[in-house]
Amino acid sequence: MNVTPTHTELHRFASRTVPQSQGGSPERAFAGAVPREPRLGARVPARALVGACWVFGTLSLAACGGGSTPPPPPTQTEIIVADGKPCAVASATPASGATGVLVNIEPSVVYTGPGPDVGPCGIRLTDAAGATVPTRTLVSNQAADPDGGVIGTHTLQPLEDLTPDSAYSVYRGTERLYSFTTGRQKAGVPVSVTDQPAGMKGIPANVIIQPAQINNLLEALALQLVNDKAILAKLVDEVLSVELPKLARPGAQYAVRLQKMTYTSSVSEGYPVTLSGLVALPVNADGSPLDYSRMPVLISQRGAQDGTAAAPSSASQVGLIPALLGAGKGHIVLSPDLIGVGDSAPREQAYLVSKDTAAQTRDMLVALREHLAQQYGATASQDLRIVGSSQGGHSVMASLPYLTPLASVKLVNTLAGPFNVDRTFNGAILAIAGEPRDAYAAHENLALAPQRLRASLDALMDYQSYRYDEAKIFDANGGLRADFLTDYQAGKYNALRAHWRVNSMTSNSQVYNAPQAKVVMYHFSTDALVPAQNTADMVARLRAGGSSLASVTQADCREKSVLTELVLKFSESPLKTHTICAVYQYNDLVGDL
Repeated sequence: MNVTPTHTELHRFASRTVPQSQGGSPERAFAGAVPREPRLGARVPARALVGACWVFGTLSLAACGGGSTPPPPPTQTEIIVADGKPCAVASATPASGATGVLVNIEPSVVYTGPGPDVGPCGIRLTDAAGATVPTRTLVSNQAADPDGGVIGTHTLQPLEDLTPDSAYSVYRGTERLYSFTTGRQKAGVPVSVTDQPAGMKGIPANVIIQPAQINNLLEALALQLVNDKAILAKLVDEVLSVELPKLARPGAQYAVRLQKMTYTSSVSEGYPVTLSGLVALPVNADGSPLDYSRMPVLISQRGAQDGTAAAPSSASQVGLIPALLGAGKGHIVLSPDLIGVGDSAPREQAYLVSKDTAAQTRDMLVALREHLAQQYGATASQDLRIVGSSQGGHSVMASLPYLTPLASVKLVNTLAGPFNVDRTFNGAILAIAGEPRDAYAAHENLALAPQRLRASLDALMDYQSYRYDEAKIFDANGGLRADFLTDYQAGKYNALRAHWRVNSMTSNSQVYNAPQAKVVMYHFSTDALVPAQNTADMVARLRAGGSSLASVTQADCREKSVLTELVLKFSESPLKTHTICAVYQYNDLVGDL
């Protein structure tokens, strides 16, 4: 039976409300069951600082964040959230009633249930005739719901593309949860590939970067570190050469051709979107052809950044360094811009939202493979490595379940990833409220927390249907309101915490199946932006069993090295402890390529 829920039923769902303010009425926290509405109050661009991009200028960081105008919501509502169900749907992909959905969309629900014994919210996909569509489970995980029971994610992957211009429904048992109609577009299709000259200081502004120039990348890094002061850069270069021997002599064998790729992917409602990213392609210096079927792929995930800042696809930010290192050593390197950056900058970023980040990363890999087949007649290698810093570390682990069905992952390399989104935000908010700092808030710069919180709320609204009233959370200066802190301490924002737990890898039950993967995780112990406890807990969680991985190591950030001591002593950046370990991550990465 198909039921359209009433407002009362939706309000009863999980008894989830956001707190009242100055006599206002409460609002639902989970709103996946209804068309998304704009949140109350004026829109203020977010600054996403949990995974700040490490752009050096006398070792100072650019502020990072983003904003967007979301696509219009669908007009039809069919999600059942009446009382007494074994699990209740919190949000869904595609959107209920959506039309023009991608033919290779992966139906997904975020759900709550009474306890771990409920099992996953057992959804199935049917066609217009009611026949079950063959699918496989792509993602299935659960975490503890702060209000009791569990919150989980269940994502299905159809074994074949859906029929264009056709109706489909998602069922739980015999109940239809929601319906959608496909269009004709497909995710993971290359749209354009164009040459992109380098734009980073110290690197020639060419499309093709020669091996000798790659082998001198340390000079470019030194210029970045000292804000383009040539004399000081030479002194820093000498220190770097000693501290970073592999980065000083990376042994590049290939020239690298830089290209910007655009490709099709999806927004959370299931509609198509065109995204962009950088491709670094190994080439022979003499111009002779290469067999790209033999070349492994390296995916390099960016840290968070403002949507107006230079994207990875511009080849002008420090993220170009791992791209050149990897391609110079014979890897095809992808650096996704991800939604909200690059060509999709007008949209909201999926900041620390696992499902959308993962699908958009996987879609770029699929598009690259099609491009290689079309342009070079190459069958893509199954050998894959993944690296990312800060928000990029979270993106690495988010995308891993989406990538392992397509490739043999050999390396997972992260730095300062906010793997427990819930505890990262929760520790900071409680500390601001005056509670003792926990392990997650021990070294945090609490002044940055409101900006990070706003960025997360914007992303959750657009990608997980979480509604919030910013006037009840932020004061006129952008800080956190005292009554919000009181309500948060009282558990009135547990629905928000549940949304964070959906994206928290350390506390959910996701299984990682990458038996050949060497997992290496870096984190500076006193990181002021992303708590180091994230990586300690992630390493412990992966070592505890359940997943299939070759090895798991918490790597050395060389906190007592000469370079580190110089940076800590002379840098004025409040985020120096968040950024300095990146040079050691890159140095070690060279040895693993």
